[in-house]
Amino acid sequence: LSDAIVEFANSDLQTYSQEVIQLGQTLQIMENNRRQLLESMQPMLISPLEDFIRNEIDSLQYLKESVDVAKKEYEEAQLKYDVARTSGKSGKNTISLTTNEMEEAKRAYET
Repeated sequence: LSDAIVEFANSDLQTYSQEVIQLGQTLQIMENNRRQLLESMQPMLISPLEDFIRNEIDSLQYLKESVDVAKKEYEEAQLKYDVARTSGKSGKNTISLTTNEMEEAKRAYET
């Protein structure tokens, strides 16, 4: 764009040509500064972020999967406890065992 403006200014409009040339040169300077900024950001910001994403996402995915498994185990133990507690057939031993299972699953989920 800046080259087109400079070229246009050099053609017909002699009265405004100097202003248009300065505008084109300013745009060229701005574009060069933008390129330099992007080039300087590459090693300082973009590359480290790409490395972080590449290296850390797998471990985060593993952690998420282990949390999901622990949550599922806790929910299953809680359901088992609720069924044992509300069922008239189960004795104190069953409720005590399911309570222990639920507490263990809850501890595993919370850690």
